[in-house]
Amino acid sequence: METRVRELKYRMMITDLLKVASESHTYQQLSDFLDLSPPILSRYMRGHVLPSYKRAQGLYEKLMEITDIKEELKKRISFDDEGYFDNTPLVSEITWLKIMSNYALEKFAGRRVTKVLTAAVDGIPVSTLVSNLLDVDLVVAK
Repeated sequence: METRVRELKYRMMITDLLKVASESHTYQQLSDFLDLSPPILSRYMRGHVLPSYKRAQGLYEKLMEITDIKEELKKRISFDDEGYFDNTPLVSEITWLKIMSNYALEKFAGRRVTKVLTAAVDGIPVSTLVSNLLDVDLVVAK
């Protein structure tokens, strides 16, 4: 059984996923696909109301069917002529920071994590959110 705090964070994550899905799907498409009335969808997207934990699980599964998080992340990263990448669009948008941190949380689910380590300055924002979600300390290597 999840703790109440984790359940709440999970339910809040749906708001972020809906925002991402709305970038590539119309409001009507989302409403039809998720089987939500437009007023309920609007309330969820704006965070005025959160879905129940059970509904959030169902919405998550459906949203993952129509949203390729990895591909969306790749679209927001660009490389210069020397091979360095610019992830400014990711680290400057709080929605994407939360999406990335939840993605990392999902990848480490069921494992015992005691610290989050980051070596790059650009990694600090997302690492901070990941360590917060995992409720562990953050270590920044200089």
